[in-house]
Amino acid sequence: MVQGKRSGKTVVMVAPTGSRYMKVDHPAIPLSPREIAEDVAACVEAGASVAHLHARGPDGRSTQDPEVYREIIERIRERTDVVIQLSIGAKGFTVDEALRPLVLEPEMASLPMRNVATQPEEVHQMAAAMKLRGVVPSVDGSTVEMFEAVGAMHRDGVFSDPLCLGFILGEPATREDAEARLRSFAATAPAGALWWCAKGGAFAAEVAAVAVGMGGHLRAGLEDVVPAPGAPAVGNVELVKRAAAIARAQGRETATAAEVRAMFRAARG
Repeated sequence: MVQGKRSGKTVVMVAPTGSRYMKVDHPAIPLSPREIAEDVAACVEAGASVAHLHARGPDGRSTQDPEVYREIIERIRERTDVVIQLSIGAKGFTVDEALRPLVLEPEMASLPMRNVATQPEEVHQMAAAMKLRGVVPSVDGSTVEMFEAVGAMHRDGVFSDPLCLGFILGEPATREDAEARLRSFAATAPAGALWWCAKGGAFAAEVAAVAVGMGGHLRAGLEDVVPAPGAPAVGNVELVKRAAAIARAQGRETATAAEVRAMFRAARG
C-alpha cells in the first residue's frame, strides 16, 4: 500500500470477505452488509486503516451491485472513517459489470493486472474509469511481468500518483520462495510507489515481517487466509492484530485512516 519509510508507520489493510469463501468454509466470514461493517469497525480498533471490500448478495454469492456496496459503505461510515477500497477484481464479471460500483466514487478501488498479457485493453478501461472519477487504484498483481507492465503504464501516464501496488504472493512452497517473490516484485516498483503484500501461505507471517522491514505494508483478513479443516478458526480481528503485532515488533506503529490520506496527498506532490 504505502511506503512506510515516508510515514514511519505501517498501513494494515483488512480484506474481510473476498469473493469465494462461504460460511461453510469459515463461520466467521462476514457476508451481509451488517456483518461486514461490524467486522471492519472492529478491525479498525485492532489497527486497520484501509478496508478492501467485496459485496455479497442475499444468496451469499459475489455481486457488483452498487446498491449492496452502498449499504456496506453507509453502515461502515456510521462506525468509522476507515479508507474504503472497493473490489473491481472479482472473477466472473465483465469489465463493465465489475466497474459498476465506481458510481459510488470510493476513495480507492482494486485493479487486477491478471489479464494484462492477453487483454490489455481491459486494464486500460479500468484505469481510465478510475481516473475519471478520481478513484485511487490499488494495482494488484502476482508476477514480475505484471508489475513490469504497471511500471510501463505508469511512465505512459495510464496510472497517476499515488501509485499503489498490491503484491499478491500466493502460496509459496518455501519461505525462501516467499521472500524471493516479495523482493522481485518490490524491485519492479517505480520510485515513490506505495505498496503492500498479501497472502504467502504458511510463510505469511515471516514474509510480512520482511515487507515491513523493507518499508512496505500489509493486508490481512479472511479473504487471504481460511484455515484448513481442524485448524484454529481465527477471525478478521485476530488476523489484523497479528499484522499490527508484526509491525510493532519492528518498532512501527499502525497508521490511522487520516495518516493514509496524508500519505496519498504527499505522493501526489
